[in-house]
Amino acid sequence: MKGCFAFMKLSSIRQAAKNVPLRRVWQTAEKAHAICGKPTAALFTDMLRCAKRYGAGPTDYMMFEFYDLNDAERSTYLTRVRSAAFVRRVNNRTDAAIFNDKNAFFEKFRPLMGREALNLFTADAEQFKAFLADKDAVIVKPIDGDCGSGIEKLYKKDFDDVNAMWAYVTGRRSGSASARRSFASIPRRRRCIPIPSTASAWPPS
Repeated sequence: MKGCFAFMKLSSIRQAAKNVPLRRVWQTAEKAHAICGKPTAALFTDMLRCAKRYGAGPTDYMMFEFYDLNDAERSTYLTRVRSAAFVRRVNNRTDAAIFNDKNAFFEKFRPLMGREALNLFTADAEQFKAFLADKDAVIVKPIDGDCGSGIEKLYKKDFDDVNAMWAYVTGRRSGSASARRSFASIPRRRRCIPIPSTASAWPPS
């Protein structure tokens, strides 16, 4: 395997460790080990090195398969830290904030989005019912999630009624919400977008 495992000074490891969640790094190293077979400890150290050198967090490391890339290849990837730095550089501080808030982004570029969306943080039950009137299913997603985390595809037919569906998407507002799954790890500030007739008609966010 061609992955790059360069020597990293203890002082550099300590510096990198200040900015990353070590438990998550170790858990991710274990996942990478299961895929590539390299020692978990070596992968752990390599992830800290990549965080310091390329701004690559655990998600970047796995998504881009950094465990099997050399330094020259790794340097070509737009990691989250690099992406955030670019956004800050080409936008003023006020406008750049909307790129981290899906609802704010949608409102800003609504004419260009090509689909409907409902901000579940500001909508009420009646607005939710009106939004679902001509839809059989919707995608519900956290506004501050990434890489698909927390996204759900919900069908009206799977709920007793729209009220039960509303209770579910807004969290523990009734017993029906906890009957399906816990929302403890999912932010309440969510948005709802309709499922199109064909998958290709729905542009990814």
